[in-house]
Amino acid sequence: MRSGAGARRAWAWGLFVLPALAGLAAGGGPPHTQLDSSDPADGARLSEPPVRVALDFSTDVQLALSTVSVRLAESWAAGGTPESARAVAAGALRYDADDRRDVLVLPLAELLASGVYAVAWTTAGPDSHPISGEFGFEVGAPTAPQRADSQPPQQAGAQDAEGPRQSDDPAGGGLSFAVFLSTAARLLFYMGTVGLIGALAFRVLVLAPVERAGGTSAVPMLVLAWTWQIATMSVAALLASIPLRLWHQARTLFPDDPFGNLAALSQTAWGGGWWLHVGAGLVAAAGMWLARPLGERARGWAVAAVGVLLLPVVAAVSGHAWATQPRGLAVGALYLHVLAASMWLGGLFCLVFAGIRALRTTQAADGGALVASGPASLAFVEIVAAFSRLAVVAVALLVVTGTANAWLRLDAVSQLWTTPWGRTLLGKAGLAAATMAIGLYNWRVVRPALMENPRPGVLQRPALLELALGAAALVATSWLVVQSLG
Repeated sequence: MRSGAGARRAWAWGLFVLPALAGLAAGGGPPHTQLDSSDPADGARLSEPPVRVALDFSTDVQLALSTVSVRLAESWAAGGTPESARAVAAGALRYDADDRRDVLVLPLAELLASGVYAVAWTTAGPDSHPISGEFGFEVGAPTAPQRADSQPPQQAGAQDAEGPRQSDDPAGGGLSFAVFLSTAARLLFYMGTVGLIGALAFRVLVLAPVERAGGTSAVPMLVLAWTWQIATMSVAALLASIPLRLWHQARTLFPDDPFGNLAALSQTAWGGGWWLHVGAGLVAAAGMWLARPLGERARGWAVAAVGVLLLPVVAAVSGHAWATQPRGLAVGALYLHVLAASMWLGGLFCLVFAGIRALRTTQAADGGALVASGPASLAFVEIVAAFSRLAVVAVALLVVTGTANAWLRLDAVSQLWTTPWGRTLLGKAGLAAATMAIGLYNWRVVRPALMENPRPGVLQRPALLELALGAAALVATSWLVVQSLG
């Protein structure tokens, strides 16, 4: 009978996984925002000065998050820096037409003299991911010799085979401070999200059934008190990430005047997600204050739930999902993905640092003795069993939504190893798979052993390993969401 049940489970997993892999192979991802062409073209030699600069992108771009400047490259070459080079007077940046939001136009307010000019631009596609680039053109004949060590960007005659240079990190390349700040802000946000959603799920779906079952042990009450502490620390992480996210986005898109463009930034799709982050954080904070040990616990957790249920929307609105079509499916899949991951890892954190801690405290109060059939042991075993049921559902949902997210964002399976975003996704998937393997071991081996011998150490070591791998996957996720899909 056992082998027959195992075969049925194997067939069920096969029927679930194989269509998902087939969908990944046929997936069609969102287009990557990049500069397709410009007028003047990169490296162009013009006999007549242009009256405007037009940039044609592969997707719609957000005007509020865009800047374009034209500078006289020869003044840069004369001994200055790109920032000190004389900027050409220009009008307001605009779209080429109401129905062409993929073309930015910068009208020039002065007649360009003969010389070499550098165009620098920054913008963001529908996902609000900042990108930037530069190219150059020449009007007439150069009026001054170029210094060999100056190298203004893409001068006429110096165009490389790949065309205009573009960067997915406008504030610098590679592991710049801006990228570090963005990753840190996202990591704080995800730590707060995972901790808060996990604590709420643990409170409602794990502790509540144990409390309703009754019993004489104080373990559930101790677990609830420490779960509240975990939720409160998670709210603090959420609130701390709010100014970091705003400052990074403004500094990246508007390096010359970040504070002066905060209002414009807040009116974009990314800004909508940021305001939602603010609201969800404040509502969750109010709920945790109400749910404090001497407060109205039930009402406080209910208020916090309103903020908790908004948090996965923040990740969807201000990230890649918002640029993916069909948008409703992409946002829904990411919402459920964040929810499932948070219930699993956040709930596991509560089990280790609230549940095991409560059992150890009770054991110490009883003089170090722990009776397998005693109230404390039975209550802890019931908590572990309830969390196991929650974890199984969360992991299954995580696999489904993770596969759907990859299918929606990738054009081909080869992008998993040919693009930085795909390689990071593979790394995250590997860490998640290792975490799931430890979780499976805990479910199939540790949990039954705990039923017979409810010692804290039986669960603590493998659970901490599972948490460590999950934390590494969370760091990979924070790095993944600041990378371009291209």
